[in-house]
Formats: sequence, C-alpha cells, structure tokens
Amino acid sequence: MINRTILLLVGIAMVCGCSGRTGESSESISAETDQNQPEESMVEWVSFESYIENRFENFNIRYREKGNFTGSTFNEEIIFFEDPERRLNLGDEDKITDVHLFIYSNEGLIKEEQLSLFTLPYGDSEREAVLRSTESFEVEPRPYFSLDLNGNGRNEIYFFGLNGILFGVLGIEFHNEEIKVILDSSIYTKILNTLELIKETDEGPVLRLVGEGNAQLSPGQKDWYELAWDTDEAEYVLIDQGIQ
Repeated sequence: MINRTILLLVGIAMVCGCSGRTGESSESISAETDQNQPEESMVEWVSFESYIENRFENFNIRYREKGNFTGSTFNEEIIFFEDPERRLNLGDEDKITDVHLFIYSNEGLIKEEQLSLFTLPYGDSEREAVLRSTESFEVEPRPYFSLDLNGNGRNEIYFFGLNGILFGVLGIEFHNEEIKVILDSSIYTKILNTLELIKETDEGPVLRLVGEGNAQLSPGQKDWYELAWDTDEAEYVLIDQGIQ
C-alpha cells in the first residue's frame, strides 16, 4: 500500500527537507498559506499594478496567471516571483521563490495569500519533463499550468518543482477558502518523468504519472501510476500502477 502521508513535495521544496544542490534551505510544500495581509498604511492603494510595483519592487515577476481560483466574484491573480536576494549560485534567477494569490477590485485589495510553492532552476531533464507534460495538456511549457480539469468551476494549479534530486508535480485547489492538495507525485515517485492526461470521463479526468529513479527498477525501466478524480474525496486517487 502506497504511503499516502502527504510529503508535500514540490515547492517543491519537495519532501524531505534536504538542502538541495544550491544550499537553499528546505521548504516543503504544504497546504498552508500565509494569510497575513500587509497593513494598508504600508502600501497605498492606487491600482493593483501600482500595488504590485510598490510592494514587490525588489522582486522579479516570472509568471502571472489570472483565473477563477476561489470562486469569488472579484479579480483573482496568481503571481510567481523570484527574489534576487536569495540567489546563491549562477542561474538562480530562474528560481521561483515566492508565489502569491491576490483577490482585488478597483477599490482595493480584498485578500492576499502566499502559497508554499518553490522550485530551484531546472536542468535539462526537468525541462524535458515539463515539456512532455505540458504538451499532454496542450498548455504552455511553464513550471505550472492552470486548468479546471475536474469541472467544478475553479481552476486548479499544477506546479512542477525541483529540490535537490527530487522533482515532481503538486496539484492544489481552493476548497471552502482553504488550499487542498489534490495531487502529490512524491507519494508515488521521487523523480517525475511525465504527467499525462489519459482521458476525461463523466466522473472527471484520469491522469498518469510516469517516474524514474526507483532503486527497485532495472535500468531503462519506469514506474507508472494512473489516478482518477474522486468527487467525494475531492482529489486524485490511485486506480492502477505498473512498470514499463
């Protein structure tokens, strides 16, 4: 029986709490968020763009994603940042150090949450894995993608993260104003090779994780796991597995 203890990998500050190849401190992904909003007096509201520019003036914006993540009737956006002060090695500018969800209107900021997502810069194998995975979902080859695969009207976030030798994908979704982990590849495999969309059914999507690096596998073999969306559990559950 696969240990379903949530070793929330990806930020991945993946599971284990190892320091990783750059010496970055370990930060496991968790379903918790920092809901402490900045004091209004610290950043005067003129517009959302002005707020971002002033509050995160020393950060680089890597990606921005608008969508319906929580089901609110306001503007919602997730922004992926890189903090130059946390660079340790050449190439660290490709890290994602901070991910924030913003809910706002023309009148002001309604809510801001920091999501515990993090990734070190990818190597060739991670870039190839992301390319294979995003091609399967017909989305841009980024360290994440956002889709409403389960059809409940809210976009999920699927984030590909590297920490040390550990690489995987974490799927999260907002349920009752809290983050719920709906997919954690680290439960099944420590090195993700591909995430694939196998089919879509009336009950929801069926995904396949292909992994490598399992010490029990022969050279050239990969382990795979098929997971189906379970509406009652509101997460992906294992339905089949094997070796290829």
